[in-house]
Amino acid sequence: MTNRKTNKRITKKMIDRIVEYLKECPEGSEIDSTYRLLTELYPDDEENRYDLMALLKYHNELYDAAEKNGIELDFSKWDDTVTGMPYVLFFTVHHKESIACPKCGSKAIARIVYGYPLLDEKMEKDLKEGKIKLGGCCLWAGNPDYHCNTCGHEFKSPDRSIAK
Repeated sequence: MTNRKTNKRITKKMIDRIVEYLKECPEGSEIDSTYRLLTELYPDDEENRYDLMALLKYHNELYDAAEKNGIELDFSKWDDTVTGMPYVLFFTVHHKESIACPKCGSKAIARIVYGYPLLDEKMEKDLKEGKIKLGGCCLWAGNPDYHCNTCGHEFKSPDRSIAK
């Protein structure tokens, strides 16, 4: 019984992390598959990643969790294809809701990253595109989470400042 509870907790944590990742994907991002997300975000979890039943469970839970978080996983690109296992199930990310600046209402928002992040190619690209902003090395309870690329306002938003 303990293993089932532990596995369920790990699964929920994994799904939550993937949903957070999807929230930051630009509108219309194409994702190769649930399998690809798991391999990128959890490269060491080979036990569950290659188990077809676990993969199908993650896929279904991800779909439900994304819906609850205002994200539509559009599988129409998959229509009329022969294969359909989660290993090759492509989808497009659509945001039903997005974070908006509480000052000017703009949706051109960057997530502020604190600490000493590794500036790899992806992070440099995200910096140039205004998806993220470096916030410095120190993280305090009152530090802002987001930066508006339109007006420069920085804000902390426990409710995610969802604009409808």
